[in-house]
Amino acid sequence: MNKIFYKSLILLFLLLSSNFIFGQDITSEDFQIHTNQKYTYSQVDLSLPLQVNIYRDDYLENESYENSDSWFIPDGVEAILGYGLHYKEWIGLTANTGVSTILSRKLVTVPVFANLRLMPINKGTFNMGIDAGLGKSFALGRGRLSGTFQRYKLFVGNDTLNVFIVLQTHGYFVYDNEAGSLNIGISILDVL
Repeated sequence: MNKIFYKSLILLFLLLSSNFIFGQDITSEDFQIHTNQKYTYSQVDLSLPLQVNIYRDDYLENESYENSDSWFIPDGVEAILGYGLHYKEWIGLTANTGVSTILSRKLVTVPVFANLRLMPINKGTFNMGIDAGLGKSFALGRGRLSGTFQRYKLFVGNDTLNVFIVLQTHGYFVYDNEAGSLNIGISILDVL
């Protein structure tokens, strides 16, 4: 009976001491609720639509100073404002509107769209992600011309400033060509 008592005593000691060995040092600060965390954000996108330079070959052959040897040339200006919600800065949803011009087609549009943002690389000083937007685009000064707006953006940057490239289409035709553009630009976050 003494053996059983000693074995039980040793087993009880091991069980009680293991609780102290595997215990964690937890302070009350670890359990605080973060009430100052912000779930909304705003952004302003400023970009230049680009057009393929159809005179590039003429420049290379004749070395004319009137045309450029660049692959792409600026073809307007675009400004988009968005406001939305995000979850842990990894996924976000925004409502956006703005003004876009495409000079070669003499086109001024107002896109209104929702944007889904995925940012799998979020390190504070370096962010990288993609945006996909879907909505409606209205052409100004062209009657009732409107269409389904689609926008796809790849961006890199930090918490306040991003550099991006955008491929977008407005969903209607102007001069027998679909209205759309390839843009490069900057995005300024949390301006509101």
